Amino acid sequence: MPADSWRLTPGVNHVGAYQVSGRPFVSGNIDTSSKSVVFFQGVTRWVYVQNQGKRDLRVAFSEDGMDGNNYFVVHPESGSFGPVELKCSEVWLHTPSGDDAKVNVVAGLTLVAPERISGSGGRSYAGIYGVG
Repeated sequence: MPADSWRLTPGVNHVGAYQVSGRPFVSGNIDTSSKSVVFFQGVTRWVYVQNQGKRDLRVAFSEDGMDGNNYFVVHPESGSFGPVELKCSEVWLHTPSGDDAKVNVVAGLTLVAPERISGSGGRSYAGIYGVG
């Protein structure tokens, strides 16, 4: 083991990073009439998405997922998704019907760098089955 191994930064499997409360992150009033992405400054510990519009909201964890079939829908009747414990570094949002598309995203962030999560297609598990 290298002499400076104590300097290693935590990775996605670093248990301690997920045992403590997350650093707060809020992005409000996001216009999702066209595809929008929220990049997190750290890997998330949990995520909450609130649909304030009157139309269905698509939520994905990669751009390919949004363009394919790897997204889920938050209906205006339910209004929200989460909070759920997920390790991700970005969330993609889109309201295909366009108008009245306002969304809030709240998350708890870890000190794990977003670059520590990647799939065969890039950041945030892109290219992984189920993410797109």
